[in-house]
Amino acid sequence: MSVYHFPAPFEKEHLLGCLMRYVLPQGRKEYVKVAKRVSSNVSKVNSNSYWQSVYTDILKQYLPKYHHQLALNNTLLNVYTSLIESDFSTVLAEQVKYPSKLQLKHANLEQVHKGWKWCPECIFDDEGECGVAYWHCEHQFPLKKRCTKHGALLLSGCQSCGFAWSSILQGPGPSASCPKCGSTFSERHREDSYDDLWIERSANGILNGSLKFDKNKVKECFKVQYGFGEFKRQWSVAERKQIRDQQDLFGNWIDSLNLLNHLTPLPNGRNNSEHPAFNVSTYVFKSYDYAPIIHLLFSRYCREVLC
Repeated sequence: MSVYHFPAPFEKEHLLGCLMRYVLPQGRKEYVKVAKRVSSNVSKVNSNSYWQSVYTDILKQYLPKYHHQLALNNTLLNVYTSLIESDFSTVLAEQVKYPSKLQLKHANLEQVHKGWKWCPECIFDDEGECGVAYWHCEHQFPLKKRCTKHGALLLSGCQSCGFAWSSILQGPGPSASCPKCGSTFSERHREDSYDDLWIERSANGILNGSLKFDKNKVKECFKVQYGFGEFKRQWSVAERKQIRDQQDLFGNWIDSLNLLNHLTPLPNGRNNSEHPAFNVSTYVFKSYDYAPIIHLLFSRYCREVLC
């Protein structure tokens, strides 16, 4: 359903932010009611997927000739298609016709942030240039922890009361103070480890298209270590030992990294290597579309340890 006066996105604004700015003038009590004029799929408008049905409904507020450019510049669909090695235009056409929720396997593993993220310095830039702060698209990429422009750590919640924008319809857009308790958001400082810097560089490479994953090369590296290259329904004792040995080596390497700022902690203090995402034989012999942090770690291990 098309509505009048639906706003055009600002530069690098997340497409869902346009919905927030459309409903904002109507007042807090009318948020969801007004949003449903655009889409019936607004029960939880979060940043935890690369596409949802509400994206398609928002896209249809604009002329079809602009759909490709809007999806390219104002969503992370291009990141998703590069990770699954699919054609952007084909996936977009499918989502316009048959919208669905696009997520990658084990995506929750890298959801350290509670919800929508923002840069405290971008707020002032946006207000000065556009009159209002807005949600930046690239800030929502799970691997991003710092603003590319300012280098500031991205914020995702109030350190005083714990408030976080799990949905953009919870209240006004990013601001300098908490909409719940009124506390001023202060810029956080952190001494980045080597692994923090590596992941940030990798995130930027994925976003600008300079970093590509060669999954087959990584799989072949592990197959060489195994001494066999095909999946079997039944493994010999020697083959099982090879699989177990490679799993132990990779697990020990994973646990030696400083990934506290990037991986969601496992319950009961378990090591990161115990997460099913880091099962080596599954990665090598199954064709899953994994979250980017998983590909990054397997690729780095292959490059630094196996090759």
